[in-house]
Amino acid sequence: MRMEHFLQAVGRQLENELGEFYEVKVTKTLKNNDYEAFGFSIAAMGEKVYPTLYVNDYYEKYQNHEMNLREIVEDLLEEYHVFRVEKPEFLETVPTPFSWEDVRDKVVVQMVSKSRNGALLQSVPHFEWVDLAVVFRVVVDCHGGSIQSVLVKNDIFESWDVTTEELKEIAIENSKRLFPLRMEPMSQTLKEESLIQEVHPDFPEMMILTNEFGINGASVILYEEGQLEYLAKQCQTDLILIPSSIHEFLVLPKSDQFTRDSMNAMVRDVNENLVSEDEILSDRIYYYEWNQKEFIPA
Repeated sequence: MRMEHFLQAVGRQLENELGEFYEVKVTKTLKNNDYEAFGFSIAAMGEKVYPTLYVNDYYEKYQNHEMNLREIVEDLLEEYHVFRVEKPEFLETVPTPFSWEDVRDKVVVQMVSKSRNGALLQSVPHFEWVDLAVVFRVVVDCHGGSIQSVLVKNDIFESWDVTTEELKEIAIENSKRLFPLRMEPMSQTLKEESLIQEVHPDFPEMMILTNEFGINGASVILYEEGQLEYLAKQCQTDLILIPSSIHEFLVLPKSDQFTRDSMNAMVRDVNENLVSEDEILSDRIYYYEWNQKEFIPA
């Protein structure tokens, strides 16, 4: 079954289950890495803010005969009702439209791939970092280990009467306040998850660089360069930055045992086999040259 027919079938069943006092609309959203996310927006009568339930994963499970349409509809209805029960304050407090006065303290940065977001970057304000891009999001809910945010599009940005440089400065400061750095040895994380017992003493310690939520944490590199400088001084060498995903960088001392080609090949392999399409950040590593205080793509 093609996606459009799948959406029609699921949409009809949702409308039948919810009744005439709900509006169900098919949506297509351009996500990170120009990933097209299909879903349904469900609005009760009179609501101005409502959730969008994405179905790409459900469509794949349907195609693989892992779920039928009835099971998918039941899951979506459960998602919707959970949202309404657990997020009533979200529905009541999200400012629409976003006025600058309402969101000035809530705009943050998100680091994304520049090469994979050709279409998306045409529709949003952004700036460049090395060969990557940084976009802006408005945080509308942030607790319980999860973040609800909205991507800032050009039409919203143009209504704010601020420059990209002003927005960049404010968003970086907000990000530092709302999403402070979390940096810890990877060995600690692996031990906590019982994936390893000990690290080989001859293997350099790898650090995880992210934020306290572990969501869109690669952006911390924009406002925590001082931590990298400290690490480099401790190691007395440049650093290798591995773009694990949009959520984190892995950092380790530069060494002859880690060649540029082998590390880049590893990053590409991990991206292809382990990272979700919409969470890939880059296919190459970066160097932090501590004497020059520069980031260099490998």
